[in-house]
Amino acid sequence: MNVTDCSNPLDLVFLVDDSSSISEGDWPRVRTFLQSVARTFTISSQATRIGIVRYATNTDVIYRLTSSQNIFSIEGAIRNMRHAGGSTNLGEALAVTYQQMFVQGRREGAAKV
Repeated sequence: MNVTDCSNPLDLVFLVDDSSSISEGDWPRVRTFLQSVARTFTISSQATRIGIVRYATNTDVIYRLTSSQNIFSIEGAIRNMRHAGGSTNLGEALAVTYQQMFVQGRREGAAKV
């Protein structure tokens, strides 16, 4: 496992498609992918913070940038995500991500991804 050590703080938000475009059979692969990407970063409130937003018909903030930043909590949040299906409301997801992650979770000097 390689850990990405960024010299500058990073706020990384996963925007996860939970619509019917993703089959129930593919959902475990989505979660595994998210966990594997998260593990590549040094996660802490001073280094990389991770947030998770899941969207379909509705948008849910699963994990906030202001939540406890450690790999165990993040992996638990990913593991507990259930597949709901529905339509794809990307516009709402982007608005929620901007407002609830990057505005409310604002951190000076951190790159926003």
